Amino acid sequence: DANGNSVPVTDPAKTRKMTDVASCNGCHQKLALHGGGRVDTQFCVMCHNPGTTDANSGNVLNLATMVHKIHAGKLLKSKATAIGGEDYTIWGYNNSKNSYADVGFPQDLRNCTVCHSGANPKTPQGDNWKTKPSKEACLTCHVSGTGSTWDTLHTVVAGIRVAAGAPAKALTNADCADCHKVGSVISPERVHYNQVEANAAKYKMNI
Repeated sequence: DANGNSVPVTDPAKTRKMTDVASCNGCHQKLALHGGGRVDTQFCVMCHNPGTTDANSGNVLNLATMVHKIHAGKLLKSKATAIGGEDYTIWGYNNSKNSYADVGFPQDLRNCTVCHSGANPKTPQGDNWKTKPSKEACLTCHVSGTGSTWDTLHTVVAGIRVAAGAPAKALTNADCADCHKVGSVISPERVHYNQVEANAAKYKMNI
């Protein structure tokens, strides 16, 4: 406090680290969208958390949701057009409108390990994408209402309506994990499997 007294933390908040800024810099060189010293993902989440939304568009600014949607900009644009929706847009510095409709991920979007790896000691929860599926993560790319396989397969599952329309009951992350568990034929790791990427790891090219 102001008098210099300190109170020991006996019940520290649980933290997660699923990505590291080094992964971002693999493509972005130095990710510094806000400038200054705000260049680490651990700083980003101080503002970009589940309770933050864009005042103009109403879009969620939670870091995971925002980053996934930005990297899937082109994909979401085509889906938004199909259902008469809007592109993923955020109002930023000096009230500027920033649309990410033409942003594309430089690899296959299914290659989650570009950003998330549990093998990296700096990201102990890096494998959460495949071991702990969540609606917050999955629904950033899998948009309902487009007539896609996603809609067809998730119309009504075990009394849960996931696709467009009113839900039969509130969808929880436990519901996702019940079907998409590790080892299942529809586990996140299986459905995001990229045969080209897997084959590439087996070959070495000499030019």
